[in-house]
Amino acid sequence: MSLWQHWASPDEICKALLWLKDRVGLDRVVFASDMAGIEVSWTLKEWADQVWSFKEISKQLGGEITQEELELVMGGNAARLMALETPVGVGASARSSSNNTEERK
Repeated sequence: MSLWQHWASPDEICKALLWLKDRVGLDRVVFASDMAGIEVSWTLKEWADQVWSFKEISKQLGGEITQEELELVMGGNAARLMALETPVGVGASARSSSNNTEERK
């Protein structure tokens, strides 16, 4: 997820994440900051804060994005993909999602 905030509202982005969750799982989605050299409409902190709010927004839209799924999107998946030590609070989610990925194959 990068640069999405320039083309869609928070509700539309959350709907897209709910769609991705249903199709591929949020253990396969990675948050990213904007590309260098692109003028941004939100700061990185504002963009990250908006993504963290999707737990509440998803409920308003009739879906559910859990805290654990947001932790994966916001760092756990990237850490797992790059075989990095996961931050406190993210490691268990990242490890359990890799088990879920194996089950889906």
